[in-house]
Amino acid sequence: MKNLQILSLLLSLVLVVAARAETPEPELGGVVIDRPDGGKLQMVMEDNRIHFYFFDAELKQIAPDVDRISVRIRSNRDKERFTVAIPFEGMNGLRAPFFVNPPHIFIGYLTLMRDGEDDPVETYVVPYKGS
Repeated sequence: MKNLQILSLLLSLVLVVAARAETPEPELGGVVIDRPDGGKLQMVMEDNRIHFYFFDAELKQIAPDVDRISVRIRSNRDKERFTVAIPFEGMNGLRAPFFVNPPHIFIGYLTLMRDGEDDPVETYVVPYKGS
């Protein structure tokens, strides 16, 4: 009887592992930041501009829960730059308006803000090493 219980337990474990293997998590490029609510913030370069996308805990893309992200970037080859990433028409995320010339290697200082609030929602220091 004990052998049957062990065999049943092992079979259950194999089925759980197989089910997880069938639904792999999507690969997110750029830099992925873990947020306190369990979601993710993706910072990625597209067309030489910084874009931010928001994901829930299951890695499904969601609408931004902040109104803007203050971005300061520092690199060894350029002077320090500052901008604000805001919603952009036709995009489910935020985009910084200025161009960043390649290679995209810098440190980003991010401050997530909501309209009408003085205090930041979240702040991050992010090393970015892209193309």
